[in-house]
Amino acid sequence: MGSASRTKPEDIKSENFRPPYTSDRLQKVHDIQVSGLKAALQSIKPGATCSDVANAFYSTIGKQGLKKDTRCGYAHGIGWLEPTASLRDGDMTVLEPNMTFH
Repeated sequence: MGSASRTKPEDIKSENFRPPYTSDRLQKVHDIQVSGLKAALQSIKPGATCSDVANAFYSTIGKQGLKKDTRCGYAHGIGWLEPTASLRDGDMTVLEPNMTFH
């Protein structure tokens, strides 16, 4: 959120991430995941919640026939075991500048 070099959602192209050899089914799943990533990135802004970002992802892939039952991202911090924000439905942690997610 705080970096000027952040990739813009419109710059993400499915072919940039395409495995060299893939089945049609795998390519379809991949393309759906990329569209979910774009939707999630477009929803990120200070004041949005982790749940807002996750639900943008879930909604986008759900409309295309996929479902993800687990979180779609988590925060990085000093300790791996610290209580932290998670990009999942129901996490009402408010996004702030310079937060970092994986």
